[in-house]
Amino acid sequence: MDSTRMFYESNAEEYFNKTYNANMLYEYDRFLNYVAPTGHVMDLGCGSGRDSLFFLQHNYIVDALDSSKKLCELVNKKIGIKPLNCRIQDWKPNIRYDGIWACASLLHLKSDEFETFIRNLQIYLNIHGVLFASVKNGIPTGVCDDGRYYQNYTEASIKNIIDKNPALSLKELWYSQDSFDRDDFRWMNFIVMKVYP
Repeated sequence: MDSTRMFYESNAEEYFNKTYNANMLYEYDRFLNYVAPTGHVMDLGCGSGRDSLFFLQHNYIVDALDSSKKLCELVNKKIGIKPLNCRIQDWKPNIRYDGIWACASLLHLKSDEFETFIRNLQIYLNIHGVLFASVKNGIPTGVCDDGRYYQNYTEASIKNIIDKNPALSLKELWYSQDSFDRDDFRWMNFIVMKVYP
């Protein structure tokens, strides 16, 4: 088990309780502006299941995934869905989605893994389907003290990766404050649409 996955497995209940009530309404609105009502959404790296629950309550079809078995069990107990226990890197869906929600999850991928994921969006998404992702800007790349791996991203690096994939279009990119008032980095959020079959 890699150290990032081990962190979430070892701290599942604390992480669940800490993140479950974070306010993501602004990000939900921007994401769902692109997703048809009752569309099929994947919550990728679902953590506490907070976002899955919101989408379910607003009549979306929801699948979820997390690499931590314990978090998957907590989500199943709390909101009644059974997330797929799988790393993002190993995910191979057999359907296409109208929306993929990746809140604070892709930032744990190494740069080559992230590029592969973005390239595969043309397989993962329906035409005009979208990815929402939030990553950190202004952090060192590497393993931090708690064992989690983080990759730093800039606007230029995100745009460069997306520009390599002609089926994709960067629709929005914006920054947001940290819900826990940490000020040593910025959250960089972006929405990518599949524009060609």
